[in-house]
Amino acid sequence: MARRRGKFEYHWWAFRSRGLAVIADDGHLLHGDALFSPSKEIAPSDADWSLFWQIVDALHVWEWEKQFLQRNVLDAYHWRLRIQREERSVESEGSNAAPEGFAALHAAVQGLIDGGVSKLALRKAVKVGRAFEPSNASVEELIGTLQVSRDRIEREHVLRALGRFGPQAIAAIPALLDAMKRDRPKLWTPVAEHALRAILDAATPAAIPNESIDAIFRAAWNLSPEPEVMFGLLAKLAPLRLAEFRQHPSSLAVRWAERACASM
Repeated sequence: MARRRGKFEYHWWAFRSRGLAVIADDGHLLHGDALFSPSKEIAPSDADWSLFWQIVDALHVWEWEKQFLQRNVLDAYHWRLRIQREERSVESEGSNAAPEGFAALHAAVQGLIDGGVSKLALRKAVKVGRAFEPSNASVEELIGTLQVSRDRIEREHVLRALGRFGPQAIAAIPALLDAMKRDRPKLWTPVAEHALRAILDAATPAAIPNESIDAIFRAAWNLSPEPEVMFGLLAKLAPLRLAEFRQHPSSLAVRWAERACASM
């Protein structure tokens, strides 16, 4: 029974779809359409629960960011997840965006409902989970990988590793933003935003090299009409470049730059 212990709620819905709602607690599972309270009860086997929790662990679901969001997309899909097991818990949700591995988790939930979580799903989850594994590479090595890699899992691995370096990875900002611009929207993900914030949050403006400031400024300019995704990064830099921000074609970027200055 210990293998089955745990609970989760999962909701997924999309435009013109009935969606899916699942509530599970200690081995018992209720499911139904996302628009209504789940009412169909089933009891997946111990083997299926064991595979499900192995997939959750392999995907590093416990480390997923709280929110995944792709702006300026209408009528796509939305999801919400809450899991608690033993001493660990996670809450995450998304709108038109999801972490690498989301499809594998969705398939595992569907497998619980259909009476068969596959071992193939576990093997895929282990492969996807590489993006969350710790890296021993230096900042310079990670920058080099980011500049040449075209593998999404590998790039997410690099982004998470750079975020763990914090302010020590400031030198990576130009390469990171360059890659995001080159491969947008695939690389402009919540993981990338999280990495940028982790790098900059603990840094003072004086510690940020001009090259990195230039890269951030160019990114804010070129990412229009989505300048809002840069606001958390620009807040520290706006006082240094307010005159340039006032030239920005987006009035939203100008307002936020001025607001950042006012809050200093």
